[in-house]
Amino acid sequence: MLSLPTHHYGSTLPPRTQVIDINGENIWEFISDIHSFIRAHIGLVLLGLMYLALVGHVVKNRYFHPLSKFPGPFWGSITNLYCSLMILTGESQRMEFKFHKRYGI
Repeated sequence: MLSLPTHHYGSTLPPRTQVIDINGENIWEFISDIHSFIRAHIGLVLLGLMYLALVGHVVKNRYFHPLSKFPGPFWGSITNLYCSLMILTGESQRMEFKFHKRYGI
């Protein structure tokens, strides 16, 4: 006959399906509840993940990018849309001259 492993105190361990956390709740039920929540609110979950990705991108570009130590416009430091807008409006050369005078590089 197969017996369950015992602690050094001599008590048997509960079966795998009855894993209990610190609060006395079944962990598998908790995981099932999380899975149900994600399936019911998949749009909100995806929106939240996209928001976190955007915030991560902004923080990376603003503080950890190799060019972040050089001065310049805030929106230009976090997105390429600023540069694209300057090119589309034909103001890129004028703005570069203005930035050169302001930031002095």
